[in-house]
Amino acid sequence: FSRSNVIYKFERLGCNAKYIGKTTRRLETRINEHLNVGKSTTAITQHLCKSQKCLNACNKSCFSIIDTAKTEHMLRIKEALHVIAVNPELNVQVKGEQITLFV
Repeated sequence: FSRSNVIYKFERLGCNAKYIGKTTRRLETRINEHLNVGKSTTAITQHLCKSQKCLNACNKSCFSIIDTAKTEHMLRIKEALHVIAVNPELNVQVKGEQITLFV
């Protein structure tokens, strides 16, 4: 989890809630933010606050790296493609971002 520039997936066995995200920082830093219930407002922490069962069973093993990219632009494109393919329940876009595929 010390890698950066990754696309990651949150998925806990026994729960239908999934999330796909990207980070340019170390994945471990981002995971700690997601697991910091009460101090963070990510989609994952909001889910954990609503589900005591998930909160009790959730840990770093619920996260996995599913892709990497060399640039932030490629991360955004890959994240979008993974979200479209998986349609994870916890990925609720509040604000869209326009990305250019070809220049």
